[in-house]
Amino acid sequence: MIELQIRPYYRSQVSAEELGGIAETVRQRIFPESTTIGIMLTGDAEIRMLNRDYRGLDKPTDVLSFDQNIPDPETGYEYVGDIILSIPTARKQAQAGGHSLMQELQLLIIHGMLHLAGHDHDTSVREGKMWQEQSALLALLNNPLSKNYLPGAGVSQ
Repeated sequence: MIELQIRPYYRSQVSAEELGGIAETVRQRIFPESTTIGIMLTGDAEIRMLNRDYRGLDKPTDVLSFDQNIPDPETGYEYVGDIILSIPTARKQAQAGGHSLMQELQLLIIHGMLHLAGHDHDTSVREGKMWQEQSALLALLNNPLSKNYLPGAGVSQ
């Protein structure tokens, strides 16, 4: 299950229904059915504060993942964790890359979920595996960015 929150200022800029459906499709491919993931879309100021407080980096970023892995007393599901996305940073990256905001948000949701699943890009071997998974999930969504994340494509984040 996906618990999607969009800060009020950004609600008119994205489709909660579309994003929730995309996130649920990806969640079902990565995690067991009895899991919940929280996703929050916010602005640069809030994500900058979180990035500073939890990673020691006083700057905005595109996506943060916080794993929890605790039982949800309301549903009995495992609460895997939270993904925080910055709409302004995602928009800038989409414009710089020549693709849509929705395509960028799909990428960031996938990226965040892969981190929650234990993937990382801290070594070239782990990066290659993560990019391969990311590419496959983007292709599942018919997102043309899938071609940018093939191992050896030279893309890094």
